[in-house]
Amino acid sequence: MNVIFVQDVSGSMENQRISVTNGINEIIGDLQQRYKEPCEYKAAICVIKFSSHDCISTGPFVPVHEMSLMSVKDLNCDGMTALWDATAIAIERMNTESAGVPTTTYIFTDGDNNDSKLYTQHQVNEMIAKNKTENPMHSVLFIGSDPSTRRNAEDIGLDRVHSIQHDANATPVAYEACRRALGRCVSGDTQSTEFNHDDIVMSETPQYEPHTPRTPH
Repeated sequence: MNVIFVQDVSGSMENQRISVTNGINEIIGDLQQRYKEPCEYKAAICVIKFSSHDCISTGPFVPVHEMSLMSVKDLNCDGMTALWDATAIAIERMNTESAGVPTTTYIFTDGDNNDSKLYTQHQVNEMIAKNKTENPMHSVLFIGSDPSTRRNAEDIGLDRVHSIQHDANATPVAYEACRRALGRCVSGDTQSTEFNHDDIVMSETPQYEPHTPRTPH
């Protein structure tokens, strides 16, 4: 199993750094336990961080047991959102380096594309359609808190079980849904990584912050 995280680190993600760090680390930790020796199977993780079109950082595939947990310092948030450029890079990477290997690409964002220069949404749609035919063991999941999430997911050819538009306050919940979906695939409960009804309801139910009574003057 290969896993690719395509993580938005644009300026608007600044307040989400702790939630993102914890969410990714929980998925990494879960995979390290699942593939713990004497397990004969292997897993590798790749992290792609993106903001503006000239600020896309693509890491190597690292064996899961050699993968260091992420630090908040690893997520410097700044710039715009080259969403389609980053997504296309991830899909190309998935096709060239994970051919014949079950692979899940997670795309996490809190916004809409506003700075892609190399790829359009239509081109990404074509890439995903081709990938479904040529690499049926590959899954692309789109997770976002922006109102554009459902539209964007549909426009690049992802159905309901491959996308979550989580509540703006529910980033940790969305990462938990991703961890559960990946776990079901690793354990063989599903043939590919996808969200189920409970994942979607859990992530998309509005999350309200606890009410703090005002101190009387």
